[in-house]
Amino acid sequence: ALAKRYSNKTASVRGAVFFDGNRSTRDWVRVNVGYVPQDDCLLPALTVRETVMYAAQLRMASSISHTRLKLRVDAILTELGIEHIADQQVGDGGYGIRGVSGGERRR
Repeated sequence: ALAKRYSNKTASVRGAVFFDGNRSTRDWVRVNVGYVPQDDCLLPALTVRETVMYAAQLRMASSISHTRLKLRVDAILTELGIEHIADQQVGDGGYGIRGVSGGERRR
């Protein structure tokens, strides 16, 4: 329902989204929440840093400077605890390109 993937067109979804006990607004959710599919849609030859940068470039405003975008990517890598693997290839999960572990891929 959050990703508008619900197949029953007659059903409706109601409720509220809370973060840290505070009710969020639609605008806040739109800016701070992203849908992550369960299957990997990652480019195996890119590094972890390049993958996060690519996702950031797709999601963030085009007016944001490259320097600011890079700072945000570095902050995300640190927040996820994966800065130590930032320059390793993502890999393809054992199908040819060796990369980061499954748990690291999910983060």
